[in-house]
Amino acid sequence: MTSSSATTPVLQYTPLNDIPKIREHLKATFSSGRLRSVRYRRQQLLGLVHLIEDNSARFEEAFKLDLGRHNLETTAADLDGTVTELMYLYDNFGAWTKPEKPPFNLKFWALSPVIRRVPKGVVLVIGPFNGAAIATGNACVVKMSELTPNVAAVVTELLPKYLDQDFFRVVNGGILETTAILELQWDHIVFTGSPAIGKVVAAAAAKHLTPTTLELGGQCPVFCDQKMDMYLTAKRLLWSKAFNAGQTCTTVNHIFVPFAAQDALVAAFVRAYNEFYPEGAEKAPISSLVTDVAFKRVKGLLEKTKGEVVRGGQFDEKRRFIAPTILKNVALDDIVMESELFGPILPIVPVKSIQDAIDWTNSRPHPLAVYAFTNDSKFKKYIFNNTQSGQFVVNDTSIQGAIQTLPFGGVGESGYGMVKGKYIIDTLSHLRATCESPRFVDSMMGWRFPPYTIRNSPNPILSEFPLLLSGKLKLSVPVYTIWGACEDVSVLEKLRAGEYDIENLHVIDEATSRTLEIGGIKLRLLGLGGAYVPHKLFDNGDGHATIAGGQGTMWTTALQMGELVDTAQKTYDQTETRMFVSHASPGREGLLAQLGTTLKADLTISAALHFRYASSWNEFSVQQDAEAYRAKLDKGKNAFDEVWRTVKSQVEPAVDEQQKILLEKALSLTIKPVSTTAPAAEEAQWKNTWNWNLCDAAFGYLVLDIREGRVSAELKSQGFNYAYRRAAAATTNNATAASTPASALNRLPSTAASPAPQGSPVVPLAAALAPPTANGVTLDSAGPSPAQTPAPPAEPAPTNGINGTNTENLTSPKQTHRKKLSNTERRDRKDRANTAGSEAERSSSKPTSPVPPSASPVPKFQQTHSAKNSKGTPKSNASPALSADPTLPESE
Repeated sequence: MTSSSATTPVLQYTPLNDIPKIREHLKATFSSGRLRSVRYRRQQLLGLVHLIEDNSARFEEAFKLDLGRHNLETTAADLDGTVTELMYLYDNFGAWTKPEKPPFNLKFWALSPVIRRVPKGVVLVIGPFNGAAIATGNACVVKMSELTPNVAAVVTELLPKYLDQDFFRVVNGGILETTAILELQWDHIVFTGSPAIGKVVAAAAAKHLTPTTLELGGQCPVFCDQKMDMYLTAKRLLWSKAFNAGQTCTTVNHIFVPFAAQDALVAAFVRAYNEFYPEGAEKAPISSLVTDVAFKRVKGLLEKTKGEVVRGGQFDEKRRFIAPTILKNVALDDIVMESELFGPILPIVPVKSIQDAIDWTNSRPHPLAVYAFTNDSKFKKYIFNNTQSGQFVVNDTSIQGAIQTLPFGGVGESGYGMVKGKYIIDTLSHLRATCESPRFVDSMMGWRFPPYTIRNSPNPILSEFPLLLSGKLKLSVPVYTIWGACEDVSVLEKLRAGEYDIENLHVIDEATSRTLEIGGIKLRLLGLGGAYVPHKLFDNGDGHATIAGGQGTMWTTALQMGELVDTAQKTYDQTETRMFVSHASPGREGLLAQLGTTLKADLTISAALHFRYASSWNEFSVQQDAEAYRAKLDKGKNAFDEVWRTVKSQVEPAVDEQQKILLEKALSLTIKPVSTTAPAAEEAQWKNTWNWNLCDAAFGYLVLDIREGRVSAELKSQGFNYAYRRAAAATTNNATAASTPASALNRLPSTAASPAPQGSPVVPLAAALAPPTANGVTLDSAGPSPAQTPAPPAEPAPTNGINGTNTENLTSPKQTHRKKLSNTERRDRKDRANTAGSEAERSSSKPTSPVPPSASPVPKFQQTHSAKNSKGTPKSNASPALSADPTLPESE
């Protein structure tokens, strides 16, 4: 036992019999799981901080008694530095210990591999207490150094007052107690000290296969460039060597300098020494050697060295004091170069070349740190590339240990393992690999089960979907989407449930809306996916809840509509601008138009018509009045009611209470028609909603530009090719078809053998041809469907017999003339002739457009819209994306 001052308790060594009991108690309490709580660990870390802050004067006194150290050094190096490191752990260890996903592995992404940092158990720390043991959730035994008994006594007294003794204990003692501790099994050992004792600790740990972290030291060299500022070099090196009397693991051990620069460096040291200690080093507050043994060892080195003392060399055995001593002309084989000095001696070793110094350094055990003093980048790089050490520092020493964000550790005999910050968290944690195999994995890895046949072998990946799921393939901008008609219901359900998560992919559905703060407005996105098929509105297919579909097909259900109404009502904010995105078109389906009005949509976007051209409209531009608009809604209502009457008796008993609410909201769509006496706000709603139907992605795009609260649109379509009209006119003006090049004939529409006689009805020959494809719309022999047939012609049909259909892939005029008409085609020809006859008689001699509108579904204008910005400048053809700015914030 060691005595202490009146204010410092006497250090009591721990009884040998108690040491195994302490370990067993901590083992048991660790197994209780209380340390798993991050909140509890934070409390314990703060307890350690308060222990230091509340008792700083006690620690200053203890360090002064043990080392004769000035209070400023104790506060800066030990107290403030420890508190800073503890608070850095406190602020960050929660994030550092979170589960971590490893790099993507295509073969095993479905197993959801995760790395979890878990505590190792009971950790033994021989040396300064390490807060990372708390942060990682380990229980801890601290073996304080018996060489600083006053500091150890203060820690032993205070630790139980601030930390939970069920998890954190102190053991004191000398060689016997330390030996007893090392005989036990620990889950990890952290040792700070000399390489000689480090070998003893590592050997003892090896008996139990205990992982260890050794923070040792070594002969840390300085390589000094002769072109360096010598005064700056001397001042920083003298501070490092004098601090704590050179008894730190990172202090400089010796200085290599070219012979030619030694005198300049010595003169700089004399200047710095006189400035540091104007009244002499004996009267300066310089730390003492830690023990009598240490004092005698360092004093013996000074007595035996052949180096010349430049400054220092004084000593006081009573207080174990040796002044910082600068030696010059020290040879490589001098006694002070045999091992780590760990004291206030600083040898200057002149060398012929820096390479000689490097060779000597590399022939010794690797040091904890290598220091280079230079402003030459080549010199710095050469030293770094040709030496090995735990750390490498340029133009300073010892300060690297204060940088929490850097790893701190040695290499070779200077130690192994990392301490400080995140790196000690990894050191004291076990990186536990975890994975979870879902049921569907067998569909991907069924080949592993016998019998081993070619049929059971793994199939190649045919989709990029797994790459998106894993994050290896990324979406570069946020994508907000609904599902279409050709999706897989099982995949969508996993996306909706969160089982699948793709960065930047946001699926909008009846239950999930998105809000974008963009361009001065709050844009609410409401979505409804799937095809609109009236007879499937109450059929879920392979889906669950409200979603409906199968493998490769999706459709809308009534419950989806009801839930979308419910979502819109719950999220309604009159300051928002609402956009309704659907697969089916509200322009065609009255029920979806009513849904858009109910949702109070300002904008709608759909994409189900699969045209080569896009369209933009509002109902006020295509409906004469509210009654005309209601007629459109009534058509959708009647189709819905017909289905509802059929399935009502089966649906009502099958729905639960929640579904019943959604069903009622869906049914409400058919009983709320737009009225001519509707409130102004509702009237404005249906009149002013801006609608778009997109063309197929291969043929165009829509870009919305939202700035300063104003929405403008750029709608681009492939459009139509009308060049065939001029070619057709040229053919008519020729006397015979033979005069027209064959290449031109192949591009012309089919014609009759000769023009129709004046006064006789003109029959468009489109009805007599094989069903063509005009701009993506297939026509049958009876002509366009009612939904595709334009208004009756405003002008009489031409007398030249040329129709207005797209002529690609059609037969030549002669082939058409010889073609035998089918009965259906003959009836169609007759019906069309009767309809157009009277008008043809009145205008057979009048030159007209060669394309009768009734013969083709092609509109008379190209659907290409180009919006302008507020300055009137046409918008450029930007990327076909809905979002104007991918970096805008999003909320749900």
